[in-house]
Amino acid sequence: MRLLTFIQLSKYLIVFLVLCSLMASSLPFLGFVFAEDSDFCKKIENVSCEDDLKSLSENPKIESCSQSAVSKFWEKVNYCKDKTEKEYEQTEQQLRNIESRENAAERALRNINWSIRKLNAEIASLNLSISQLDSAIKEREKAIEELSKALQHQKEVLAETVRQLFEYDSTCYIKVFLGYGSISDFGQRLMEMERLQMNLESTIKEIQEAKEKMEKEKADLEKDKEKKLRYKRMQEFSRQNLVLKQKQQKYLLERLAEAKTPLEREMARIEAELMELRNAMSRIQRYL
Repeated sequence: MRLLTFIQLSKYLIVFLVLCSLMASSLPFLGFVFAEDSDFCKKIENVSCEDDLKSLSENPKIESCSQSAVSKFWEKVNYCKDKTEKEYEQTEQQLRNIESRENAAERALRNINWSIRKLNAEIASLNLSISQLDSAIKEREKAIEELSKALQHQKEVLAETVRQLFEYDSTCYIKVFLGYGSISDFGQRLMEMERLQMNLESTIKEIQEAKEKMEKEKADLEKDKEKKLRYKRMQEFSRQNLVLKQKQQKYLLERLAEAKTPLEREMARIEAELMELRNAMSRIQRYL
């Protein structure tokens, strides 16, 4: 009986010694695990916004950390979120400023384009009017030339008539004096030639008046043409200035678009970062 009891005690002793040996061999591993968890907890307590907060919040080791460490971690993530939100607001304001300048430049460009179209229409109308004036001036010049020829011809006819009248007058006086002609025939012929002279003088006067009228009309047309040419030059100068402003506004819009693109990319990056920070806070909140 005593022998049996001794054997059983020996078995229990052997089992105890084996268990102690196993526990002794596993202590370094457990110490490593505990040390590793301790380092992680210290890390989340002293975390910064530059760290990978998303990965840290997804690490299951956070469950082994104290409430104080987790709370500090949550506060730091919240601080980073507030900081990122301010950065988002600043970037958004910069983007709004650029968009406001874009809108102003686009309005200015629309007004300039409308003004250029209006000036183009006015200049086209002036070109048509000047062309019509040129045609009218040429018509007057042709009429003046024809009237000048007619006037010259009538003057030559009148001069010839006066010469013939003078010769006839002298000849008839001699014939009548010598008895070769009657006074009545002489008087009738003389009256006919005088009427012809008067008609020629009247015609010359009418032609002269018509010529003077054409010359006045031509002068008025030339003044009107010169006035329209001056106005056209002014409008063309205004158009040149507007074309220059048009190029400036287009260049400004190109530069604003170039400045806007990186800001839009930055906005997208910040929005993604904010989403990750909010998700991280939600995961951390589960451990508080």
